[in-house]
Amino acid sequence: MRICHVTPHLPPDQAANALLPLHLGRWASHAGHEVMYVTHPPITGERSPVALPGPVTVLPRRSKRPALLRKAHSLVETRRISRAIEPVVLSADLIHVHSNGLLSETAALVAARRRKRVVMTLYGTEIWHYRPRRGVDLFTRAYRSASAVTFYSQALLTRAADLGLSHPRAEIIYPPVADDFHPVSTDERQRVRAELGLAPESPLLINVKRLHPLGGHRHLIDAMISVKQTVPDV
Repeated sequence: MRICHVTPHLPPDQAANALLPLHLGRWASHAGHEVMYVTHPPITGERSPVALPGPVTVLPRRSKRPALLRKAHSLVETRRISRAIEPVVLSADLIHVHSNGLLSETAALVAARRRKRVVMTLYGTEIWHYRPRRGVDLFTRAYRSASAVTFYSQALLTRAADLGLSHPRAEIIYPPVADDFHPVSTDERQRVRAELGLAPESPLLINVKRLHPLGGHRHLIDAMISVKQTVPDV
């Protein structure tokens, strides 16, 4: 199978929608599938030190325009993206669209027009900040035309339903853990704890997530009251 991942980010960008396409591509390639990518240049402007498992088509990000010209500029950009990615879409069996934005939304619509299967993966903010748009609503059209939609959590799927974004093939697929994350030795753990001034054996929780209500930090903070009552040295 030939799989094309369309994402606004790839490494060295560190967004979730940069890392998941990388790892999905590696796993698919290892399983014998062909993988390719369509993306924008890295935000950092640096070249990625990470080897991707397939060819990459890079399309420039659209430049900002005054509000009065924004709609017309978006139409021009949509046509430019459509022409650029159509050969790639035609050569693929499956288009995996990551997140939202003009690149992903246009790719989904081009693929649907060419009767290609489209999987759309949503990472959170697309649904959290969703507002129906007047006139041409590319995200909603891409969402409804997708063959399947995957969400990172039950909360996101529920919110989408509450917003009227029902889909016959919507499901939850929790983020995978890449091989880069693995247990370290006890000696290494103790060395790092000592450098941080932490007790050798006290339970330690680390929460990594940007400070946004979607991250649910308040639930962890509230739960720590009960945790401390049971495990005082955590």
